[in-house]
Amino acid sequence: MINVNSKIVFYSHDAHLYGATRSMIDLIRAIECFGVQSFVILPTDGPATSKLRECNINYKILGNSWWVHKGREKKSIRAFIREIYYILKRSMKNITMIKSHVDYVKEIKPDYIYVNTSVAPMGIYVSKLLKIKCIFHIRELQKEYFNYDKDLGNWIFSRSLRSIYKVVVNSKFLWNYISQNYGVESIVIYNGICGCEGYDERLRKGNNVYGLNENFVFGIIGPISVGKGQHIALRAFEIVSKAHSNVMLYIIGGGSRKSLEDMKEYKETWNKMIFTGFVDDIEKYYLTLNVLLMCSTNETFGRVTVEAMSYGIPVIGNNRGGTREIITNGVTGYTYDNDHIDLAKKMIYCVENKEQSKRIGLNGWQLAKGNFNYERLAEDFMKKCIS
Repeated sequence: MINVNSKIVFYSHDAHLYGATRSMIDLIRAIECFGVQSFVILPTDGPATSKLRECNINYKILGNSWWVHKGREKKSIRAFIREIYYILKRSMKNITMIKSHVDYVKEIKPDYIYVNTSVAPMGIYVSKLLKIKCIFHIRELQKEYFNYDKDLGNWIFSRSLRSIYKVVVNSKFLWNYISQNYGVESIVIYNGICGCEGYDERLRKGNNVYGLNENFVFGIIGPISVGKGQHIALRAFEIVSKAHSNVMLYIIGGGSRKSLEDMKEYKETWNKMIFTGFVDDIEKYYLTLNVLLMCSTNETFGRVTVEAMSYGIPVIGNNRGGTREIITNGVTGYTYDNDHIDLAKKMIYCVENKEQSKRIGLNGWQLAKGNFNYERLAEDFMKKCIS
């Protein structure tokens, strides 16, 4: 039986508005129809707090630290000592801050505590101290995607997972990973990015502008990093731009451009590329794209894949991880096999077969609307977690 009119405290690992935080806000908005009262705790101020105010969602800023750090293949003694120092520093910060968290959560008297990603443990600690059911949402591969090592090791992390009320993941790919690596049963709840009416509105907007650009525009969205695959997109775009002169590549997202700027052999195509940096209004960029590139090597779900589909934009995705659960090659999008040459072939196909690509984009829209909407997200979450 669904426990309507529940109170939930949501723990966010940061105050940015990247995929994980946007997905958490989507969930909060989706379950409002069940009378759920939501309260968000963030470690700092940032773009997410502005979004929470815009959505009339209660929030509180309370400092806390992560329990992961960047891994290194080779460590000097000095680097090892420095690493231990920062592990202890993060742990001490959580110890000193835990009373303020407990006091605040006590005032709310929630039925559940929801932890939005696996990189920050404060929500787990508070749930244990107050004996409140914890919902732990894993959205990422810490080591494989971000090269994060766990401060307290895999054994402590695994024990923590086994003691949690519900472990939630956002794809079957991640369900398999958690089961195989930690021996923990989890629940698959796919993201929802808007309501069904929102899908209709987005498709209308997409249809109104599709094909108006004189250039054929590709885009890749996300923080610049090896895991997101911008370097693969750049290599593929070099091949495409030699075959077709009327193409452009938008690289949308924050992060350092240095790793891409160091790829000097591709500099001649830079006049056809636009780096936007981090953007708040992502919709205006979706409405400029003909095709989205999803080049992540270990994407657990692929929020931007579904967002692009919601506008009827065809997606070319790396045939790995959660992306293969969303895209069926040649039906709801296109996939490539982790190789820039194969990616370039699919990009050229889209340039030379615009009408077919547009039909594929519509198929993707139908898939996304039926599976990744607020209505289904709310029903799944309430039935599987709030009962």
